[in-house]
Amino acid sequence: MKIRKWIFTFLLGTCIFLLNACGFIGNNHATNDPQTQNLNDDNTNQTQQQITPVQPNQVHAEIPFDEVSFVPFKFKPRSQGGIFIYTKEAHPGNISETFKRYWDEYDMLYIQLGEQFKGYEIELMALEKKDAKTARLVLRVNTTNKAGNPTADPARKFIRVPKGSLNGYSFEVVDETGRALSLQ
Repeated sequence: MKIRKWIFTFLLGTCIFLLNACGFIGNNHATNDPQTQNLNDDNTNQTQQQITPVQPNQVHAEIPFDEVSFVPFKFKPRSQGGIFIYTKEAHPGNISETFKRYWDEYDMLYIQLGEQFKGYEIELMALEKKDAKTARLVLRVNTTNKAGNPTADPARKFIRVPKGSLNGYSFEVVDETGRALSLQ
């Protein structure tokens, strides 16, 4: 009989402990003290005052692209940086065979940054349609162990884009922060 009382007392105490710990039975800490209520109201007001609505960022439609992971060995840098669109009908002969399998479906966008980017590499992060006549190239510029070397090639990259998707566009070239990058 003593064991049953002890088990019953133990189980009852455990249930009360669990219910209290889970918040089913608890002390109501609310008080009618006006000073405490004012502090709670002040905290609520400060929180409401600190929240300000934010306008969404402008989103531009993107032109699909695929980076080409290499620059053909025979393809030497252009005399000046710039943006070049090569098509099946108009491209340098030394890339004709390299991109032969793409010419029917794709154009090649060649990007070459200016002389101050010799020894750097670039990665295209986005190709956006800013408006009906302007496309924006967002590039990540990465340093290499050849950065600043006057004999190194300038940062350059081939990008594969759907055939005709860049016809009639002018280009803005910026880094990830929106700062213009020099092509000259």
